[in-house]
Amino acid sequence: GIIEGNKEDLDSFTIEFAAKHYFNLSDPSLLTADYLDWFLQRQEGTFTLLVRIKSSGKLAGIISCNPLVVNARDTLVRGVNTRMICVHNQLRGKRLAVIMIEEMKR
Repeated sequence: GIIEGNKEDLDSFTIEFAAKHYFNLSDPSLLTADYLDWFLQRQEGTFTLLVRIKSSGKLAGIISCNPLVVNARDTLVRGVNTRMICVHNQLRGKRLAVIMIEEMKR
C-alpha cells in the first residue's frame, strides 16, 4: 500500500523510518524536516513514495525522486533522479528497492 498525506505527515513517517533503517545515517538526530527539504532537493514534481506492508501497516520502504529531463543529441529523455531510497533492514535482499525504482520510472 501507499501512504498518502500532507508534507508534514510524510516527513514525520520518513524521519522516523530513516532514523532506524537508513544505511549511511551516522547521527539520526540530524534528520529534520528542513534537512529533508535540503537533502531531497525538493522541487515541483518531486515524488516521495512510502511503501507499507498491507497486512500489518508497517513501513517497508521509502523512495524520493525528482523529475529529470536530459537533452541527448537533441532528443529529450525523461527520467527520475533518485535522492533517497531506504528499505527496512529485514526486507533487504528481497528486491524491494528494485521494484520501488521501477515504479518511480513509470
